[in-house]
Amino acid sequence: MQIAASSRWIRLAGQAGTLVAASAIALLVGLAALPGMVGFHPVVVLSGSMVPTLNVGDVAVTKAAVTSQLVVGDVITYRAGSGLITHRIIDIEESPDGRLFHTQGDANATPDTHPTHEAAVVAKLAYRIPRVGFLMGLADTQTGMFLFIGGPAALLLLMWAKDWDKKRAKNKQAPSAVQTGEAEGD
Repeated sequence: MQIAASSRWIRLAGQAGTLVAASAIALLVGLAALPGMVGFHPVVVLSGSMVPTLNVGDVAVTKAAVTSQLVVGDVITYRAGSGLITHRIIDIEESPDGRLFHTQGDANATPDTHPTHEAAVVAKLAYRIPRVGFLMGLADTQTGMFLFIGGPAALLLLMWAKDWDKKRAKNKQAPSAVQTGEAEGD
C-alpha cells in the first residue's frame, strides 16, 4: 500500500512540476508579449552595448517617445539604416531642422558617430525583463516550438500512458466473478 501511495505522490509531483514549468514559461513569454497590446513594444537585446542597463537576452520594453519630452539620461530606440539601436541620450542639440540626440551605449567607450534626428526616434525604454529574450528567440525556432509545446505534451502523454498501464495491469490481477465462482445466482 505504501508503494502505491508513494508512486501516486511521484506521479502527482510530476504533473504539478510539468504544470508549473509550462505556466512559468507562459508567464515569462506573456510578460514580454502582453505589453505590445497596450502600446508598449518588446525588443530583444542582441548586443552588449548597453550593459549593465540592458544585457544580451533581456527584453527591452519600450513605449512611443514624445521627442520634446526626452532628456539627457533617457534610453531611446532609434532607426539607424535598416535596423534599430537602443542607446542612452548623452546630449541634446537644438537645430533649425529639429532636435538632435547624441547617444552612447553604456558599455561603449565613445559616443555614437552621428547624432540622431528626432524623426528617427522610435521609442523610449520603459523597463526591462531580464533573460526572457532567450526564451522568445528560442520560441521562434522549430526546436523551441517542440520544447515549449511538444515537450510538455509528451510528458503529459507519458504520464497518462504510465497511469493507463497501471490500471490495465491492476484490472488483469483482479479476479473476475466467474473465476472466483461467484457467478450471478450462486
